[in-house]
Amino acid sequence: MNVNEAKAQLEEMIGENPYLQRKIDAASRLQWIQTSYAFDVAKDTDQEPLSPADIQTMLKGGSVGNRSLAEHIRIQNYAEMTRYVQGILPLKDKVDRGLIEQINCILCTGSTGEPQYRKRSTVLNEFRITPLAPDQIREGMEKIVHRYNTAYRELNPVQRACLIHNEVLRVYPFEDANEATARALMNFELMASGLIPVTFTMDLEKYRKGISSYINRGDGIAFYNLVLQEVIDRYGVLVDYLEKEE
Repeated sequence: MNVNEAKAQLEEMIGENPYLQRKIDAASRLQWIQTSYAFDVAKDTDQEPLSPADIQTMLKGGSVGNRSLAEHIRIQNYAEMTRYVQGILPLKDKVDRGLIEQINCILCTGSTGEPQYRKRSTVLNEFRITPLAPDQIREGMEKIVHRYNTAYRELNPVQRACLIHNEVLRVYPFEDANEATARALMNFELMASGLIPVTFTMDLEKYRKGISSYINRGDGIAFYNLVLQEVIDRYGVLVDYLEKEE
């Protein structure tokens, strides 16, 4: 099954039923937050991922006793980011520098504002990459948008989503939440193209190797195939979810 077939199957089930659409949107949002945040904390081997129940408690303003205040705040920021992305889609259908910056601001502070660009050099061992030096970041941001715009018409939506995700990680422009920002931009691009946001249930090591292959060798095939399969699988998960609700 390809993406268009998977999309048509889900849309046929939803039809004109706004209740089902709201359920799909809520389920997608929750799992987007849960799985992307799980990737955020994967470097902390002693930290257990948050469960869907934990996240739902936090989103409702409750406290999960064994979790830090910083985690509660980060999840609220994630939720605000998903609302921002959903809300801006009727107004914007392409990535630009302002969108990149504002998504990062929300993930870091819970609100839009001035971005905090990275001031120190860094090495990302998990991706086997060395991002741009701090004095190259501003130029790098312009190149991200230029590459995206130049390739826009030649690429399908999943390819564009992969491109913007990996180009942001190539630059790694911000002090914090670069990876979460890249994943949010991936989902913005998919949603702007009429597809559903993906969750991040792919193998973490394959995800990291795919990013490294794109940035270090210019080979994006492995990462594209990984994300493409995730999109198709996500439609299948949501179809199964609706069938169980009947």
